[in-house]
Amino acid sequence: MLKLRLDEFYVVFTDASSDLSWKSTNTEKAFESWKKLRKSLELEKLKVAYLAQIHSNIIRKVERAGFQGPGDGLYTFKPNIGLVVFTADCIPLALVHKKRGFISILHCGWRPLAKGIIERLNDILKEHSISPEECQAFLGPCIGECCYTVGEDLKLVFPEYAFITDSGKLKMSLQRITIQELTKIGVRKIEAFDMCTYCSDNFFSYRRDRTKKRQIGLIIKKG
Repeated sequence: MLKLRLDEFYVVFTDASSDLSWKSTNTEKAFESWKKLRKSLELEKLKVAYLAQIHSNIIRKVERAGFQGPGDGLYTFKPNIGLVVFTADCIPLALVHKKRGFISILHCGWRPLAKGIIERLNDILKEHSISPEECQAFLGPCIGECCYTVGEDLKLVFPEYAFITDSGKLKMSLQRITIQELTKIGVRKIEAFDMCTYCSDNFFSYRRDRTKKRQIGLIIKKG
């Protein structure tokens, strides 16, 4: 598990040592994993907001914990509510503006990126007069360019980005696309964890195993 503390803000990216998915085949184990996570964060009463992820550009404002409906991103100004996305190859992207107490988390697969989820995030920042230059972004583990084989059709979806050809196979970097999209909207402070979920058995990977198990990306402001 990767855990970052920025004053009263926490960013967490879990690994395969904890199956936290609501769709877990072992609900008892998932319950215990959430219990351990709460203890490690010293948040015994941790409440989270989560989505039915649909590979969209929908980002929902969170006023209370619990199910937020369909979408692929969450944001809030409220403390003590953990914002969560589930991943098993896509990027969990956490963003914070410390002075304003703004936090957000996005599920960045190729479809949300293609549909403009970063641009939608920028619209939200503008709506609340938040400067992207003052935000900090954190990209959790995802499938790497080393393993992300794609079809020629994605060249049309992402014409601005470089693809690599490896032994006749076309490969793409979700991490690079996400970083460039963030840079476009003005985010400069970006930390990316270069860990491939497909390469490593330390992570769940849908492409590798067709698993229903998931890592989480979580961000919270402790109030």
